[in-house]
Amino acid sequence: MSTYTQPRNPLFSEKLHLATLLKLPPFGGETRGYATEGDVLVNTTNDGVDLNVIFDETKALLTAWNASKRALVDCLSYWHTSTGECVPQVPFSDTSFEEATEFGEPQGLRPPKELALLGFNFKDFDLATRLTWMFLRDADARQVRAQTDQALNADERLVTGSILNRLFNPTPETNSFGHTCYGLWNNDGMVPPPFNGKVFDGTHDHYLVSGSTDIDSGDLEDSIHHIREHGYGLVDSTQKLLCVVNETESEVIQQFRVGVENNNSQVSKWDFIPATNQPAFMLQGGTLVGEQPPGEVAKCR
Repeated sequence: MSTYTQPRNPLFSEKLHLATLLKLPPFGGETRGYATEGDVLVNTTNDGVDLNVIFDETKALLTAWNASKRALVDCLSYWHTSTGECVPQVPFSDTSFEEATEFGEPQGLRPPKELALLGFNFKDFDLATRLTWMFLRDADARQVRAQTDQALNADERLVTGSILNRLFNPTPETNSFGHTCYGLWNNDGMVPPPFNGKVFDGTHDHYLVSGSTDIDSGDLEDSIHHIREHGYGLVDSTQKLLCVVNETESEVIQQFRVGVENNNSQVSKWDFIPATNQPAFMLQGGTLVGEQPPGEVAKCR
């Protein structure tokens, strides 16, 4: 008596095994046992807003946020990923031509030798939202969007606050790469580069102290002079001088008029002129600057 045994076919066995797996329900979707919290799919908020819509809104918002210019930050800083930068400490105006010779081999230009290594505070920051499916099931769209708004507000305070703190704090810091991070010139021995024939020494200080508790036009004029004498914010340049003051000081500054005495017996050399987006105002003599206010009240809705 003889028997017939079919040779084993690995390919046939693999196909049979795969066909068996395809008949099973997806992992976590078994028809028996407990239905756990992880099996629940939440795709809308409590007020019926699709989570995909909120996700697309957040993505578009972050794209616009990253592309937008923050006025104060962009005036005081620039974006980079460096831990330090070498800044020349001599003016390029020291470079000059020399009389040509028959062989035409003038001295080659070189970068300045007097360089100062200025460091940047190079740190990473992060923030997270923890939205469970239970929260999303019971929350409305406003509560979800509020967390995005909160994160954006935290980013604004971190960036702006870090820059202003570095400007207003004269104490040097050392970053993780060993580079020194400086504030403004503060009588610490560092000598500012000469400009326009004027030289400075290590006692030069940009942290000025007013001689009175009341701001006057002389305070602004001294600050402007200390910046322009280094070549910044000159009339013929594209740079702008920015004066950051609190509301109380701003109301006093808005009253400065050329040739008129103000606080501490100071006589202003300049007039305060409101910006174009400020409300209309009257000049001396009754001339209206700006548009006359409308006669009706705008509807809120």
